[in-house]
Amino acid sequence: MVRFWLPAAVILALVSSGCAAGRQQKADPHTLIDIRGAIGGIHAGETRTQAERIIGPGRIISTTTRHPNGGAAYTLARVAYPGSDLVIMYTRTSHRRPIVFAISTTSRRYHTAGGLRVGSTLAQARGTPGIRCTDQVAYVACQGGLGYEKPVTSFTVRNGKVVGVFMAAVAD
Repeated sequence: MVRFWLPAAVILALVSSGCAAGRQQKADPHTLIDIRGAIGGIHAGETRTQAERIIGPGRIISTTTRHPNGGAAYTLARVAYPGSDLVIMYTRTSHRRPIVFAISTTSRRYHTAGGLRVGSTLAQARGTPGIRCTDQVAYVACQGGLGYEKPVTSFTVRNGKVVGVFMAAVAD
């Protein structure tokens, strides 16, 4: 298994990168956030083909290829889905198709079963079962999920309100 580590600056850039208007796309029919690894019916580890069956084709924002010391090279592609207000990061190696590595959104339409979403207060995040909040330098990170080689979902809180949601398939 290839393990990925993303610096906090990259995670913040992904969360803060809203989807620009583009060609007409269908909205994701699912609006649930599962802190164990899914936003809007798109699950960590699914192929890009599986994700796009639900939300339609996306627009590539950026791609980068990494060559870690002693590890297999992999490519990360950020793809915007304006109809669903999602940005999905796919990873692929030379031996497999692109799979969902991370999903971010700044849309209020996505929510946990308990109602936590963009626009919720820090108090609501702290009161949500399975969510732990920790102060960072410029924001509060409220996270849930299984962690250690399992997906983690983070709710970024600034000025007392959730401003973005980010799910990563593998977190260190």
